[in-house]
Amino acid sequence: MFGISDKRSMISPLLLAWLVFLAYQIARNLDGGAPEPPALSFLAPIGAKVDRGHQIEQTFSTSFFSDFKPARNMSNPFYSIPFVPPPPPDPPTTRRVDLLYQGYFVSSQGEKKAYVLVGDQLVIGGIGTKVAAQYLMGGISPGALILKDLAGKELTVSFNAKTQVVVPIK
Repeated sequence: MFGISDKRSMISPLLLAWLVFLAYQIARNLDGGAPEPPALSFLAPIGAKVDRGHQIEQTFSTSFFSDFKPARNMSNPFYSIPFVPPPPPDPPTTRRVDLLYQGYFVSSQGEKKAYVLVGDQLVIGGIGTKVAAQYLMGGISPGALILKDLAGKELTVSFNAKTQVVVPIK
């Protein structure tokens, strides 16, 4: 719509009018003279004796700081509580053991002996043989093995079926 030369020709008179207005405001506020310098209190006239002792005492007095109250129930940014990890859990006292009854045989003296896989170890024994920590063989039959714990409770382990028992850790 407007070319570059048209825009410059419009901006130039507006800028000139603004500068004239600004010069008028400055001249009106100065009343044709230079402004008075501000009165600085820290500059004393030459030869005058200035006593600034009370100002220094007031600056370093503790009455200014007595109004401050210590913050209660707030965290101190200059003191951090060291990290204390939680105590480790107690070690387990029991473990699970897999039992697998694999069958039995009869010895030449007529005693029945069973094959029991306890975890990865094979236990071969007759009635009264210790199988796991607290289990003893109580009865042997073709279909099942009866285990008795130290309290007298019975546990039946079926032929070729894994059974898990809980035993105490030594």
